[in-house]
Amino acid sequence: MGFTVNIGEKAYEVKANFRMVQDVENNLSTIKDGVNNLDGAQLLYMSIQNNSINALVNIIQYGINRNLRPSLNEIEDFLDQKMQSEEDIETMFSLALGCLEESGFFKQARKQMIQQLEGDEKTKEMAEEFKKRGAKGLETISRFSKPAVDTASILTQ
Repeated sequence: MGFTVNIGEKAYEVKANFRMVQDVENNLSTIKDGVNNLDGAQLLYMSIQNNSINALVNIIQYGINRNLRPSLNEIEDFLDQKMQSEEDIETMFSLALGCLEESGFFKQARKQMIQQLEGDEKTKEMAEEFKKRGAKGLETISRFSKPAVDTASILTQ
């Protein structure tokens, strides 16, 4: 599953699959002493949970097959249009989170992050909030047609 974004005249399927995780780990992970920490998936998950626009851009960019990807400018223009409506952008964040939530490839990153948050008394509440947002993301993505959600239909539903 995933969702479809209509950028320009083309529809692009966004999926949290092996290719996406590979690109995320190679491009978003932190580097320490020249070594890739392979924490990109966890960082992306944490960022989308916090409604980071950069995370939304990254999910769309890396979730589209690398041979078919629109340019970063095209993705940003698409999101500029969605930003005109608070409801649309909230739905986009929820779809992106739902895409990660349903993916087995992000399961380990999600599990580790939640365990870390639950392990600290100061962040237990945040862990619960993340679980609720994740459930809402799954609900949002399941409301739309499968296997992909066409974001053009957001306004009509």
